[in-house]
Amino acid sequence: MPRRRARALHAGFSEALSEALLVLRAASFRTRIALLFILLIAIVQGAAFFAVLVTVRHNVVTRGNERLHSGARVLQQLISDRGAQLLQNVKVLASDFAFKQAVATGDRATIDSVLANHGARVGAGVAMLVSLDGRVTASTLGLSKSLPFPFPALLDQAKSAGAATGLVSLGGQAFQVVVVPVYAPLRIAWVAMGFKLDEAFASSVQGLTHLNVSFVTLGAQGTPAQLISTLPRADQAALNDQLLAGHALGEVRTLTLDHSDWLTLGVPLLHNGRARVLLQTSLSGALAPYLQVQWRLIGLSIGTLILFILGSILLARNVARPVSELVTAARRLAQGDYSHPAPVRGDELGQLATAFNQMQAAIGEREARIAHQAYHDGLTDLPNRNLAAERLAATIARGDPAAILIMDVDRFKEINDTLGHEIGDGALTTIAQRLLHNVREGDTVARLGGDEFMVLLEGTDEIGAVGVAKALAKHIAEPARLDGITLYLELSMGVALYPDHGSEVETLLRRADIAMYDAKSARTGMMVYRRGRDERHLEQLALMSDFRRAVSNGELRVYYQPKARIMDGEVAHAEALVRWQHPDRGLVEPDEFVPLAEQSGNIRWLTEWMLRSVIVQLRLWADSGVNLSVAMNLSAFDLMDPALADRIADALELHDVAPERLMLEITETAAMRDAPAAVALLRRLRNMGVRIAIDDFGVGYSSLSQLRRMPVDELKIDKSFVLNLKPNSEEAAIVRSAIELGHNMGLSVIAEGVETPESWELLKAYRCDMAQGYLISRPLPIDEFTSWLAQYRTEKGSIPI
Repeated sequence: MPRRRARALHAGFSEALSEALLVLRAASFRTRIALLFILLIAIVQGAAFFAVLVTVRHNVVTRGNERLHSGARVLQQLISDRGAQLLQNVKVLASDFAFKQAVATGDRATIDSVLANHGARVGAGVAMLVSLDGRVTASTLGLSKSLPFPFPALLDQAKSAGAATGLVSLGGQAFQVVVVPVYAPLRIAWVAMGFKLDEAFASSVQGLTHLNVSFVTLGAQGTPAQLISTLPRADQAALNDQLLAGHALGEVRTLTLDHSDWLTLGVPLLHNGRARVLLQTSLSGALAPYLQVQWRLIGLSIGTLILFILGSILLARNVARPVSELVTAARRLAQGDYSHPAPVRGDELGQLATAFNQMQAAIGEREARIAHQAYHDGLTDLPNRNLAAERLAATIARGDPAAILIMDVDRFKEINDTLGHEIGDGALTTIAQRLLHNVREGDTVARLGGDEFMVLLEGTDEIGAVGVAKALAKHIAEPARLDGITLYLELSMGVALYPDHGSEVETLLRRADIAMYDAKSARTGMMVYRRGRDERHLEQLALMSDFRRAVSNGELRVYYQPKARIMDGEVAHAEALVRWQHPDRGLVEPDEFVPLAEQSGNIRWLTEWMLRSVIVQLRLWADSGVNLSVAMNLSAFDLMDPALADRIADALELHDVAPERLMLEITETAAMRDAPAAVALLRRLRNMGVRIAIDDFGVGYSSLSQLRRMPVDELKIDKSFVLNLKPNSEEAAIVRSAIELGHNMGLSVIAEGVETPESWELLKAYRCDMAQGYLISRPLPIDEFTSWLAQYRTEKGSIPI
């Protein structure tokens, strides 16, 4: 009931009491006694009526205040839980290896693409990359790259706590912003993502609290810039006018909106003063049922007063108990205890208790689901990086020895690119199930992100960890049948041990990761962390970052090493070898940067650059009358590129170079990684006229039956058999057998690593076709090679033997 109506009733009651006292003085004794009783009853009834009115209003306001403050706590918990989930989503982006590499190398296109794609996937309204000095370097809003980060307080909080989340006003709209660091492995930047507080979120808050909620942002002059509210439209317009006068946070006030009163609480949640959250409950609506009580009390007689008192006592007893039980249940709910429902009776309060229990169960289920999503992978339902890190931290805290296995699926990107993401997801799920079924019950299997998994083996030393790793590799390598396609999955694993390799979670994870990349680079399948590899890993990252600009800066060089026919010393062939003239490190050997290029996916454009350079040089030699064929190496990744043959044909045609002038060298191991695809590609190249050679023959693992099916023109004996070639040695037997095998298969044979006259003479006696090595010449830059070749041919192929 409005206060003005209560004041009017109080004034009317006082006036009636004064008139009754005047009548009582003028009346007879009997009448006076009667009137006295009537007056006493009237006083009691009037006092009771007025007390009821005041008490009803006070209780309604008090209960409304409690609901508002309880709703504020629920809202704070919802925003906190939402922030935790959003924080996890953004951490997935920050921990993505490709994204970290893009940030570390300044790859703007990749950064912008990842921010846009990941932001769209998780529903972010804005995504920003912030430098360590607090400046925006990339933004999906198109902000100037030199502007300071608009929320420095959040950035300061993230610096002290490791990550931060908060509600802010941006562009006149309310956002929940999450800020997390990007490590590679040191902190190199910050990622910030903002999620709008929209009508859907306001409706979800209203559904949980049964309160109206309004998100308000104010402009520079204090005028409302945006209002998102669950209030009726007419009340929203009135609320805008009320906000012009301001509203203190943390206080409950009564606002009159469109002729109705609303209890309003400003919740102090946002990080700046230009944004507010208001929770409201209708005071007029809450008081409306009690208007009928007013007229019923006026009609009560003296005879019903005792019954009313007795009935009130009985009613209070019946009503107070379930209300008290609901209050107790509400307090348990506020403390996070969802396991004790309120007792349910068969009346309206029982219906209220049922609704309360349903709300409690829904909140409990939602919190459990959010907690599960925050600590588990959505595809495989394995623990994610956060839960794995917590379990590893618990193991470290107990001081128990442990082994960490980090594993990465070899060539997983090719599976996704060629077979589709559904097959890729099926492969990841298959790997997860096989890992779970082949570890102990107490061990942890987690998916760290992408195609990277982790296994935590508690109470395990190096020997046990290596044994488990080999067993897991064997199970994973079993054929997997997915949608009619048979996949042969392989893992590269890295092992780190606690306490041998570190006593902190991030240190152990990083070192296991480094060991995994070492195993992938060396193609050994599994490797245990070696001390000192941290510094080497950082050096390789820096080297790979520099390699991206090597071509555009003209830092790559092609060196040529001649091949001589053993019978007459004629040089009609050469091998093209890539070198990198680094501006700071000097000449970088291929063994140092080519494996990194293969791991990072840059090997294909390196091959493109080599092909273009070699074919252009063949054209220049042909124009100058130099008759020479050139060989160059292809990697295993090149053999899985079905468009390679077309690009080679186009380049040969563009520069008018005969295909037989080009020879492509492949290793046995590279050819056997995907033998059907490699054979198909090599046959196309062979049919074009390009010649094919098997490089490093003798150190691979191919069978003779596989080799027989390869479209090959030449075998190149690995230099490890030639460097120490001596009569009657094991090397001599292997080299002689390889030469005879090649000739029996109709192939020419070349030996590399020829450095002594004695080796030359033995190869000549074994009828080897060609030789390559320092005895003839070291690899030379193009100008020196051209001069050397002219002088060599002038001297009629004089080999210094």
